[in-house]
Amino acid sequence: MGADVTEWYEISRSRKWDRIVAKNVDYRIRKMDKKPDYILSISPYFTAYYKSIGCKNVIEIPPIMDCIETAINPTVRRVRHAVYAGSPAQKDLILPFLDAVAKRNEKQVDIIADIVGVSNEQVMALMKISDPEQKGIIAYGRIPHEKCIEIVKMADFSVLLRENLRYAKAGFSTKLSESLSLGVPVLCNSVGGADEIIQDGQNGIKVEGCNTNTIIAALDRIISLSDGEIDDLKRSALNTGKHLFDGSAYAVRRQWTPIYGCHFRMRYLLADTGVAEKNECSLDGSVYCVHSI
Repeated sequence: MGADVTEWYEISRSRKWDRIVAKNVDYRIRKMDKKPDYILSISPYFTAYYKSIGCKNVIEIPPIMDCIETAINPTVRRVRHAVYAGSPAQKDLILPFLDAVAKRNEKQVDIIADIVGVSNEQVMALMKISDPEQKGIIAYGRIPHEKCIEIVKMADFSVLLRENLRYAKAGFSTKLSESLSLGVPVLCNSVGGADEIIQDGQNGIKVEGCNTNTIIAALDRIISLSDGEIDDLKRSALNTGKHLFDGSAYAVRRQWTPIYGCHFRMRYLLADTGVAEKNECSLDGSVYCVHSI
């Protein structure tokens, strides 16, 4: 018997009905997850937690991506583009980023914020302005995932800003893994979660804190980069994506070597080994475990 753990919600921040789910998940993690034979953890935070309570077989498996690019999109546009794709009301901080873009573009538009998943009317209400596009903010609203991927691929950076809370540390944002897999560096703040794989100035830019001034400083860094420098960051981002999130880089073997980042969820293990039932794949070192090639 095992547990596949991907989220640890904030009870105090959950809405009425969500709070019931959050409490159940919290109880399971704190009380019941000591009993399984193995734990599939999605993040370093979960891995450290389960090891601290005595779980012996903890395997870290961040999200696997099926959209790994083979090459970057070369940077050719004079105005830089930073893309946010998601639903900010749930987990992400978007207003400080939008305010920073608007203030940075007061005299002229030097950076475009492509906002996917949020409508222009929502941006107007959030920022209390009448014309976001005049400030370099283009809202696409909800669009098919395929079109969203194309917008992210064309961007110079993606944006992931979160509060320094447990949900952000314990989870692993697919926005981050998807962006790196597409060869797009990430602008993110430090919360001690999945953002730890972002190396400032190599595969992304890190923001200390999450306020308008610190984000403006990060935008200034992006704007000052040459096309070649951005392409270098894109190559590094893509290399990170290939190394961490490409399922073809891993195989299932009978000998388990504990490593950081075993990038399958259980269904991929079963598909690749032909094992029909989860309980046949014990992950205790005697049957099947993930091992990096």
